[in-house]
Amino acid sequence: NPPDFDPDWGTRWGYIAEIELGGWDILWVTMAPCGGASCESGLFLVYRLVNGEWNLISENGPGDLAMDARGNCWLSLVNSLFSVDGVEVEQIADLSPFFCTVELDAFGRTWLALPGQNTLWMLDGSEEGQ
Repeated sequence: NPPDFDPDWGTRWGYIAEIELGGWDILWVTMAPCGGASCESGLFLVYRLVNGEWNLISENGPGDLAMDARGNCWLSLVNSLFSVDGVEVEQIADLSPFFCTVELDAFGRTWLALPGQNTLWMLDGSEEGQ
């Protein structure tokens, strides 16, 4: 079942915008609430689902999510890149004014793309930086 709905978000759950498998029985779900007759509010909520428990991670607009080979979760929302550890979200880069996408390749490498700048980075997941 989806998490409880907060009336501040709209009137009802609309649709699931993205699902990412996180291993260790973790599922990352991005959901879109709807208000009135429309689901185009621009609000997306990112949840971490573990053993049937929904944990709200972000209420921050459209985003992109990827897990790297080490189990690190990378989340891009609006103009920022975040690392997610459990339910802790840490901003690691301000990418204003560009939206970014995050993808995992077949070798377990995580790629960050800034389409507005024709920029592509590989995130190494190390403590020293990306």
